[in-house]
Amino acid sequence: MTFPLRRFTLDRLIADAGGQALPDDNLLDDHLRGLLDEMADALGSLTTVRVNNGLVARADFATTRVTYDPAYTANTPNTDDAPFRTACILHELMHFSVEWQYTHPPAGSPLAAGLESVNYHYGAAAAYHYAAQGNTVRANLQQIGALAAADPSLNAAVRAHVAGRLAYGDATPHVHYDTVLLDLLVYLRLKNLAASRTYRYISLLSEEAKDRRFNPAGGPVPAAPPP
Repeated sequence: MTFPLRRFTLDRLIADAGGQALPDDNLLDDHLRGLLDEMADALGSLTTVRVNNGLVARADFATTRVTYDPAYTANTPNTDDAPFRTACILHELMHFSVEWQYTHPPAGSPLAAGLESVNYHYGAAAAYHYAAQGNTVRANLQQIGALAAADPSLNAAVRAHVAGRLAYGDATPHVHYDTVLLDLLVYLRLKNLAASRTYRYISLLSEEAKDRRFNPAGGPVPAAPPP
């Protein structure tokens, strides 16, 4: 008898957070499997705490923990709470992974103060500056939005959910690129939309981000190709 591969630490966390269970590995694409491996690795270095604060999930860098409220509801017909709780738990784990993987400004630099979980490498060249890369992130998120708005595979509710997550990333692009790409992939997969053009395009951008994230010599965020 063959048993499907599961990441039991992630499964337990997602269940406790009131999230929708992830599919078995044989039903996932290679890239999403790799991201889940990365999140399971991150979870091994963190504490997770169930709370009752109305916040779906939150990363706390001072205590290296993730908190989550299984009673959270988005209070909108555009978002299904169970898959969103799952997506958000993984989003918060990604905050720690990017913090550990990306290159930061030198210690003592004004840029290093108060900035955690920046979603790209820092470098001295102008293209590596946080503001410049943030502008690229915003443009890339807009590309996703344009594609999603015209994707016939997505219904109106899913389009609205995607637009909301992209707006969330646009507001703080320095910490919400890799993280939002991941939560959108998870949400769309749980909504059985992995065959959609939007999912495939987000996966393309997420693959690039992962390659760069794990390469200390990786470049600045590149402009997304046309959808």
